[in-house]
This record gives sequence, C-alpha cells and structure tokens, in this order.
Amino acid sequence: PGKFKQAFREEASENNEAQKIGFRGGEESWMIRQIAGTVARRIVCRCRVGDRLRTGEKLGLIRFGSRVELFFPVSAVFTVSPGDRVKGGRTVIGKMG
Repeated sequence: PGKFKQAFREEASENNEAQKIGFRGGEESWMIRQIAGTVARRIVCRCRVGDRLRTGEKLGLIRFGSRVELFFPVSAVFTVSPGDRVKGGRTVIGKMG
C-alpha cells in the first residue's frame, strides 16, 4: 500500500504503491521493484514465491507512467548505459559476474 505520486519523482521510490520481487540464482541475488504512478495505480504480478523463471519470461505488468527499479549485486556487469532505451523481456540489462 502507498501513495500514487508521479513515478519519475525521487519520493515515489519510498512512498508509492509498489511491489518487490526478489530473485536468487546460485550464490547471487537481485531484486526488482515495480512502482505504480499517478495514472495506472495497478501492478500485476504473475509469479509466486518459489516459481522458477526462464530468461526473458514475463513476471508482471505495470503501465502508464509507472516505473521499474532494478537492484543488482555489485559483481554484475552492465550491458546498457544511462539513457539507453530498453524493452522488457528483450534487452539484456547486465550479466552476473
């Protein structure tokens, strides 16, 4: 539960309606946070605790001015740079060290 401020604003990370999804692969773990914006106000999660996901598999849906934050381990090697356009399920963001 949370507020529905504009997702691009910094305070949205802490105050907006959001969902966190954690992943574990081998010894490494990472997290995705889906943050609802002012218009959509809806986050759909298709995965459940314990599910095994394949590379590129869809795990949820947010839309209309919402935002996704990715939290990688420090060992990750990124394949994109700030400002690059990415597509969910298609763009490789980084690789685990």
